[in-house]
Amino acid sequence: TRTRNTDTTRYGHGDTRERGIMEIVFFYNIPISMHWKGLWALFGYHGDVIDAFIPSKRCRNGKRFGFVRFSNERDALRAIVRLNGFFLLGKRIGVKMASYNGRRPF
Repeated sequence: TRTRNTDTTRYGHGDTRERGIMEIVFFYNIPISMHWKGLWALFGYHGDVIDAFIPSKRCRNGKRFGFVRFSNERDALRAIVRLNGFFLLGKRIGVKMASYNGRRPF
């Protein structure tokens, strides 16, 4: 069953099982007008998206960023290869595996 968080920037299946960190993709430099629904559709074209999250804060350089969790590593890698450097509404987005620094990205 899908659940929607009260935060309008996150949507997911509501699955609380622990997932591997390698399935989480970090993306940055997304346009301010882009909503998580559009990102879900964009990343979902390349694999099975479990969760998408865009925090309200920005990177140190002022760019918008977020995370997408895929159901498997293969889909995450496919999205990285296909979308890194992709132009989205006039901005070149960056996409890579999320780094793990001792806490979960989301």
